[in-house]
Formats: sequence, structure tokens, C-alpha cells
Amino acid sequence: MRLPPWVRRWTSLPIRNIPVRVRAGPNWERTWSLAVSGRGTIAGQYESERFEALASLVRPGEVFWDIGAHHGYATLIAARQIRSPGCIVSFEPSSSNRWYLSRHLEWNGEGNVRVMDCAVADSDRQDVFGGSGGSVTFHLGHKGESVEVRSITSLVQSGQPFPTFLKIDVEGAEGLVLEGAAPFLSDAMRRNALPTMIVSVHNEPLYLRCLELLKALGYRVLGSNRLSDFLGRADKWVGDPDLLAVPRQRHHELSRMRSIPWFTAGPEL
Repeated sequence: MRLPPWVRRWTSLPIRNIPVRVRAGPNWERTWSLAVSGRGTIAGQYESERFEALASLVRPGEVFWDIGAHHGYATLIAARQIRSPGCIVSFEPSSSNRWYLSRHLEWNGEGNVRVMDCAVADSDRQDVFGGSGGSVTFHLGHKGESVEVRSITSLVQSGQPFPTFLKIDVEGAEGLVLEGAAPFLSDAMRRNALPTMIVSVHNEPLYLRCLELLKALGYRVLGSNRLSDFLGRADKWVGDPDLLAVPRQRHHELSRMRSIPWFTAGPEL
């Protein structure tokens, strides 16, 4: 049987070049690659409460930095919320992950996103980045490709737009990211211009370090729902709960933020 031309066209493409539609969730109707459509991504079930929370927190006109952008799921959510005159800077050091990020932005017509090929940590240097598991767990210091590393302070000083919202999910480098941001954040605190942050924490020592740094800057900090289950139980630290760091200029929104399902059962720290 001879296949119709449109079937022959799609079946001849590499699977990563085949677009599919997201059916639900904050990326509803977005176009995504079939090759990375598992884990509930297409059904809109991929970490749904976490990403619904992000969608409800990001405001029009934000300058959103997606640190650890992976394939761009959070970037696309933010782009839908922000629009012009805001903008997005997405950081993804893995060349394979960045291919999907760039393709997803192209397919969805998102031209207001600047893709950066560096990792973000505590200093400017070269390092290695990779991993032996799935691409979502790639991290600094693991044998892989050589990448440029920058600090948030250095990036702002070199002309990157001043962030008003930071999403940080960097597989264990979150403490380094905040340490490298310290001069920038101290200056922003003096000007009452601290960014809102969502920081994913990957073990208890990192949680304690990040919380110490955030509290010293005057942030009010909310933990996501399962955080309390992990504290004091290193063997039970499964997944990466979030810290929502709320700057002074958004303290009036705390009641609303506590009502977001991802944070309703979490502690205020």
C-alpha cells in the first residue's frame, strides 16, 4: 500500500523534528517535540502543580531569568504570561538540551527570549557539564562537555537585563548560584528592587544554605508542600521541593501566594 504524501513526510523526519501539541496545563496548545514528550508533558501533567504555580506568580512585563531551562517548559509558560515589554533570558549549558529549547521557541513563535549557552554559578570560569542519567539531571562538575560558567552578578554587570523574577533549578548548584548573585542582590536590596525567586533545592544542606542567604536579604520564604516531609530525614529527600522567595515589594501578596496549591501545605520559613 502506498502511503499518502503527508504520512511519508512525517515518517521520514527524525523523531525530534516531529511537533505535537500539549493538550492541557499552562502550556496548553503549545508545540513540543515528540522525542521529549514523555513524563506527562503532552498531557499537561508534568509537575503540574509546580508549573501552575509559576504561571500564577509571573506577571506581565517581568524580566524573567530561567536558570536551568532544560527544554524550555518553564520558559514557554513565562513567555505566555509576560509578553512585551518584558523579556526572558534562558540559561541552558547543555548543547543537546539547548537544541530542544531553541526548537520549541521557534515552533511557538517566541522571539522575545534570549538563549544563553552558559551555566550559572558562583564565578566566571570554564567547567564541565553533563551526567550519566537523563538530561534533566545534568549538572556542573560531572564529566561531559566543557561550558562557560557565569555568575548572576557578572551577567548583570555585562549588560544582561536586570531580572525581576528568577527561576533556579540547577541540580545541586543552587547554593553557588545565590552566592554568585550576592553582590547583585545586596545592591538590589538597597534599592528595594529584589527579584522574586523560585529556587529548587536538592538536599537539606543546600536548603539550609539557600534559606540563610535569602533570609539575610529580607525575603519572606514559603516552602512547597512536601518540604516539611523531607527536613531532618536525609534518606527521604526525594525530588526537589521549591522555596518561593518573596521580596519586600510583594509582601502584600503573601496571602494569595499561600493559597496557590503548590504552597498551601508548605511552611513559611
